[in-house]
Amino acid sequence: MPNVNGLQAAANILRENPSIPLALYSLHEISILENQAKAIGVTKFISKADVFASLIPSLQEALARAAAAPAGAAAPAPDSIQNANRRS
Repeated sequence: MPNVNGLQAAANILRENPSIPLALYSLHEISILENQAKAIGVTKFISKADVFASLIPSLQEALARAAAAPAGAAAPAPDSIQNANRRS
């Protein structure tokens, strides 16, 4: 989408089809961006900084949440979107 950033594109996509799982894959690791993504319904925020350790598990989690949602309903957002670079 020309002249639209990833967060705006995600909002547009989710407005049209709120039931799809959507991961935001970003170079930026800013908690404000993560919070904004969560607020619009992004299923998972993935940082490019730690992509190899987190991309597949993050996508699997997003798909599992979408599969658990009732047909036609928006997939539930996780309680907190974990930054892929954050270690527990």
